[in-house]
Amino acid sequence: MIHQNFDLDQLLRRHAERPSVISADLRWSYAELATAIKFAKSRLQSWQINSSEYIAVIANSSFFTIPCILSIFASDSVALLINSRFPPLQVRELLQSLACRRLITSEPWRQSSELQAFDMRSIDEFAISGQPDQITPADLSLTLDQPASIMFTSGSAGTPKAVLHSFGAHYYNALGSNRNIRLEPGDRWLLSLPLYHVGGLAIVMRAILAGAAVGLPSAEKNIAQDIQDLGITHISLVPTQLYRLLSDESALPALRSLKTILLGGGPIPELLLTKAIELDLPLSISYGSTEMASQIASSPVGDLSALKSRSLITLPYRDVCISDEQEILVRGSTLFSGYVKQGVLERPFRDGGWFATGDLGTLNKDGSLQVKGRKDNMFISGGENIQPEEIEGCLFRHPDVLQAIVVSVPDAEFGARPVAFVECAAGKSLSPAVLRDFLRTRIAGYKVPRRFFDWPKEDNDGSIKTRRHDLQRLAQGLMANEDS
Repeated sequence: MIHQNFDLDQLLRRHAERPSVISADLRWSYAELATAIKFAKSRLQSWQINSSEYIAVIANSSFFTIPCILSIFASDSVALLINSRFPPLQVRELLQSLACRRLITSEPWRQSSELQAFDMRSIDEFAISGQPDQITPADLSLTLDQPASIMFTSGSAGTPKAVLHSFGAHYYNALGSNRNIRLEPGDRWLLSLPLYHVGGLAIVMRAILAGAAVGLPSAEKNIAQDIQDLGITHISLVPTQLYRLLSDESALPALRSLKTILLGGGPIPELLLTKAIELDLPLSISYGSTEMASQIASSPVGDLSALKSRSLITLPYRDVCISDEQEILVRGSTLFSGYVKQGVLERPFRDGGWFATGDLGTLNKDGSLQVKGRKDNMFISGGENIQPEEIEGCLFRHPDVLQAIVVSVPDAEFGARPVAFVECAAGKSLSPAVLRDFLRTRIAGYKVPRRFFDWPKEDNDGSIKTRRHDLQRLAQGLMANEDS
């Protein structure tokens, strides 16, 4: 892969007249997307950026965000993609920790007093204007090994880390995904995940490699309406999104019209999976990570046996093995370059180039992968090992449970005890006594949570994954208040 060239312009020209990015109000062909990228690159060049320089982007997904990010890649710079819902002070601290001094963002952010020390440009300055023949020609060639992006882990297991990817990691992730999920010219994948999330950028890369289109959702419409209005054929969802769609009968025709529903980003309740299978939805369940540029293993679309057993096939350009401690190890062409911390690239790889994911799993005789939970979620209670995901899996079997997270709290007698946060389906309510009785017939008594708390109402700053450590802190505070 070293210094292997990639001609983005040639790829875009191959599908010149096909739609590339669409919304309810606007549609670009691949030729127009190429022109927009070249225009954005010319704006970057006028900014006099350096090779491998970090350029932060904080903006909602739009027509102009996509070419802006791709133009940074084509400029041999690194796109630092930051959650647009982070508060300005947190953004400032992140930029300072990575020695990033340039920022492309929307107008409200430019007015923030915390960010005035940075060299800022409006995203609107990178929006194409004028006629195509007035755009300065620009080279869109890249190398697969060049540093391309930094994005942050979800923080579901601790402090978010800055993950550096080469362009090749994104390229091979999309290439391998397209081997499992058929995507072709004329198809349309809804950009249902933000571009600062690795799953959002993966949607763009998959579409470009296949000559398919990226559909931009409308802020005024729900997902089912976007599917119908934009002619969407493929979609990425987290379990909560699919649950809410299945709870709305009017959304079922839209879901049935799809070619693929890629489901991942968290534990999948058994009853949700069963309902999707009963409705014969074109489902593919997936396991991935930011460090592997998105997907690692997935089930073939509509494969009932794989869905029911949750057996996943490792995608091309990735390798998976299981350590003696039952931890999932990964490597391959999609693997990240390392974590960037205070200007230093940390490469946390084992012999042979393996990366320890922190997830527990098993490989079946046929080579398929089954994911069991997070290694660092396990805790000891009264001398017994407790894996929270096992308890959550049992809670998910209750037909009225929408979400459940189990965490540990200190206990004078047992050292630690489990407690649970539970969100019920709309219009439903479950008492702690009902939940305890439900669990006692399914798991050992010491695994039954000591307390059940309602799911917190506060938003989780736009992350598509629940931040377990935040709920653990909340649980410890609630228990401390009760004991005082």
